[in-house]
Amino acid sequence: MPSIVEVKTTGELKSMHTGSLMSRRKKLLKCEESQLKSDRNPDYEVELGTIEFKDSKEWKIAYFQLKEELSKREHWTGKR
Repeated sequence: MPSIVEVKTTGELKSMHTGSLMSRRKKLLKCEESQLKSDRNPDYEVELGTIEFKDSKEWKIAYFQLKEELSKREHWTGKR
């Protein structure tokens, strides 16, 4: 199922736990490639404040900001 991800500020990303950031990464990667390749109605409009397609400017910014924040964290393996 395609993913819908909420837009977050860099401040919000900084306050998130590493595990939450990794979950966000997973959701971003599950977004559909583009609206043109989607099987949704051509008149479908993305809800303001959300990210659904990887070819959007919002997705590219969100993924860059996420990678920047994760690069400042200790390596996370998912094991405790």
